[in-house]
Amino acid sequence: MVARYGGEEFVALLPNTPEQGGIDVAERMCKKVEELRIVHRGSELDHVSISAGVATMFANNDDPAPSLIAASDAALYRAKENGRNRAATSTYIGETRPARRRFEGRSNLPAQPTSFVGREAELAMISRALPTSAVISILGPGGVGKTRLAIAAAQAGLPTFPGGAWLIEVGAENNGDRLPAIVAHTMGLPGADPLEELLVSLAASPALIILDSCEHLLGACKSLVANVTRRCHDARIVTTSRQPLEISGEVGIRLEPFPLADAAKLFVARARDVRPQFAPGPEEDAVVRAVVGRVDCLPLGIELAAMRLRNMSLHQLAEHGSPLAHPTDLHDRIAWSFDTLSESERRFLARLSILRGAFDEDAARAVGGGDAFDGPTSFELLTQLVEKSLVQVDLESGRYRLLATIADYVRVRLVEFDDPTAIRAAATRHYAGVVAELRAELNAGAPPEIFNRYAAVSENVDAVLEGALNGEDVESGAALAAGMALFWIELGRHATASRFLDLAISHADRLSRRRLLDVLEGAVEIQAAGSDPERLEHLAERFRAETGTSNDGAETARVMLALALARHARARFDEAGSLYHHASNAFRIAGEARSLARALLGWAGIVAEQDGDISRAIALLSEALDAARASGSASIMLEVVSELVEVNLQRSDETHAVEVIHDIAAQCHEFNDEASTAFTTLLLARVELRSDSIVGRMHARDALESLREFAHPGRLASCFELFVRMAVDAQQDETAARLLAFAQNLRRTHGLAGSLREQREFARLSELLERRMDRSARERATREGRSMALEGAAHRALTEGKPASMESIEALILA
Repeated sequence: MVARYGGEEFVALLPNTPEQGGIDVAERMCKKVEELRIVHRGSELDHVSISAGVATMFANNDDPAPSLIAASDAALYRAKENGRNRAATSTYIGETRPARRRFEGRSNLPAQPTSFVGREAELAMISRALPTSAVISILGPGGVGKTRLAIAAAQAGLPTFPGGAWLIEVGAENNGDRLPAIVAHTMGLPGADPLEELLVSLAASPALIILDSCEHLLGACKSLVANVTRRCHDARIVTTSRQPLEISGEVGIRLEPFPLADAAKLFVARARDVRPQFAPGPEEDAVVRAVVGRVDCLPLGIELAAMRLRNMSLHQLAEHGSPLAHPTDLHDRIAWSFDTLSESERRFLARLSILRGAFDEDAARAVGGGDAFDGPTSFELLTQLVEKSLVQVDLESGRYRLLATIADYVRVRLVEFDDPTAIRAAATRHYAGVVAELRAELNAGAPPEIFNRYAAVSENVDAVLEGALNGEDVESGAALAAGMALFWIELGRHATASRFLDLAISHADRLSRRRLLDVLEGAVEIQAAGSDPERLEHLAERFRAETGTSNDGAETARVMLALALARHARARFDEAGSLYHHASNAFRIAGEARSLARALLGWAGIVAEQDGDISRAIALLSEALDAARASGSASIMLEVVSELVEVNLQRSDETHAVEVIHDIAAQCHEFNDEASTAFTTLLLARVELRSDSIVGRMHARDALESLREFAHPGRLASCFELFVRMAVDAQQDETAARLLAFAQNLRRTHGLAGSLREQREFARLSELLERRMDRSARERATREGRSMALEGAAHRALTEGKPASMESIEALILA
């Protein structure tokens, strides 16, 4: 298929063709066009030629079609950059006569001392737009790489402009009236009327002009551009600015911070400029990503951070609060942008700076509006700040955010306009209301997608909770903490939940009865996942005391569940079983699905392990699974499924265990819950390892690859503990000891002890390694494991601790 793609570009789609075949076709096309000898006096060849970019891909779901177009665009750019009249791929450039356009060769574009990294798609976009668009504006916040991209685009397009390509640093000038004279002088044009001389020159010999940092003289730039586009139809102007010119025909290309992969690539490239031997391994990749993330993946911030490696190690750079020295050029740019805002814009932006994550229009109105602005004005201010690249917007979700580098600077200046405590209190009240609505929907049986809405506000909740619970607004803060408890449990953030809930409990005398009960109930469930049974019992007894003699059946049932969890943790199984039983009956009547699932899960564990009644335990777990599904809680559902699988394995019923796993995996897939689907793969690995170690290992590897992406600490720890078991079976004791220490540290850090079954397995593996290993080797491996980052531990798990024959087995499967 051959089709016109836009402007002077065409696409030829060749099915079932390898890369060399594509190159052969492209080079024949170039040759045939050259043989036509179509006259073109502007070319050194004196006739028309074509350039061709070749890319190939295997059709699959992982590589969408746009990636093939982007790759061929990048290859086309390489062909043009290397002389035109040739074909190119990402690794190949054809050898032919160049087809450069005749031009005077004048330019003041600065030579770039470092390589150009990233922005291939934007560069291709500008290249496509230049033939037909008179004005292209590259927009974005300071430090995002606008100027570097404009220069790269001008260098690529230079052969097509007889008048050359010129960089005009608008930001260095204060008087807008002098702008035409500055451009004319830069281009070497004499005369008493600089504007007229400039227009006459551009009409006779079209040039490409970059107006850099137009926001400094926005009106003057707009006037000059309008004059040029009106009189000089073949001239092209590329502007860089924090906001658009808003003139007819302007093509806007807004730059966002780099994707994480490109940001890491840029950091490594710049780090090698100062330390040529810099080569981070798999264990350090996460450190690099953390460093670039703390500068918002802004190219300027990345380059400044990489320069600091002259005097410190990568880990030292990561351990500092900010990888940037103070002050930097980036901070100066932010300060200039802030100071040029109007009074109301500065105040509004300063208020929004307390929000650490994305926010919607309602949050902006509640936090940034307050008494000073009404609703429409708040929206107008928000829009103006987006236009000036100080606030980012996701057009799909309609949510806004401040880059951390901007927010950190502006937050310091909030005191110039408002009392920060009052602004944080407004944010706390707003998010307490949002979370209360989410909790009500969750209690009514909302689908699992509701946790995505929790996730959308969690970063801002964390930002305001500390201050609220330290005395600024204790009641609202406690409501917020109690409302977030179930979300924190879903994510395995038990340590975070415990810290905030304990802080709320410390202000019990300032809380309403309802609020204190909510906080205590959440604290009990969080502590039940930990390893301190005395603390759990203390909280459960306090919950009972604060509830008193309540006539509310559901409230009484929640107290019984809290006491059951405490008795279970202290191995008082008879009391716990009775309390679980009565609580389950009450929750059935009250229709509280999540609490019912929690009670039935605990009861089934006692029935299976203490009474040995496997059939009854399976019946209880089946009911618990139905309740967990109805509640929308993935964490409870997976706990129930995990227990159901183990109980079935106790009676050697692997077939039923696998059926249960596949059934839940299908439900998780239906709800696009990839994190839970990954955990079902881990459960499948546990079952398969009993009968087919090769298939079991494959499932375990797949599970770890997926689970590390979602970073749920409890599920990750379970996965690593399975790899410990495999390493022990493979006689790889040092690997097993490292991974066991890593898993233990992961659980301890996040306040997760694991189920009683998992705790017993952990103790068994520890005892076995203690018997088999030399003490000094075991202690060394344990120290290494505790200090490992997630990526390093995953790398070890995936590359060590397997039988020698595994390499050949994997190669066969891949083939």
